[in-house]
Amino acid sequence: NGVAQILRLQNPVEVVAAPLAAALRAARERHSVHAKPIPPDVRSALSGVFESSTLQRAKYAVGKIEITLPNFIGLGKRVMGTDHAVVADDIIVFNTEPPPYSQGAFWWVHEMTHVDQYRRMGVDAFAFKYLIDLGSSIEGEADRRAAQVTGSSGFGSASTSAAGAGARGSNPMTRRQERQQEYYIA
Repeated sequence: NGVAQILRLQNPVEVVAAPLAAALRAARERHSVHAKPIPPDVRSALSGVFESSTLQRAKYAVGKIEITLPNFIGLGKRVMGTDHAVVADDIIVFNTEPPPYSQGAFWWVHEMTHVDQYRRMGVDAFAFKYLIDLGSSIEGEADRRAAQVTGSSGFGSASTSAAGAGARGSNPMTRRQERQQEYYIA
């Protein structure tokens, strides 16, 4: 069988990363029509944190992206909670209107770190790296940068208001679940 022979010669992560990268590109295209520039308060607060080119290319939208492992196994919001965002290249897609920077600094820095990662790596390498360790290194970098910039230890922590963390502040969950809630795939 030709397909089986091709797959035997491939790194299994590469086989999965290619459709993931394609889905991320499609999501970016779908949300680009209603994406808005990053709000002025976010841009101002992060002007010394991220390169100006990253802040200029970053946009956000409110919508839905269903490139999710939980959707495949039917768990969806039972595991993930209600507020989340997925970054598709330079567009942060929140499932709800995002808070202002003053109320959601950790979340904004975390998401902007992903925009920066896409800028540095490109979509294909981002998808591959995310799948290599199930997002641990990608999410770890975003968490560390957000903690460094905000002085907060994460979503829903004492120094991050519940409003800024969306529903996260009111949901008792582990750190891994918080990362999964915030990011289904990215």
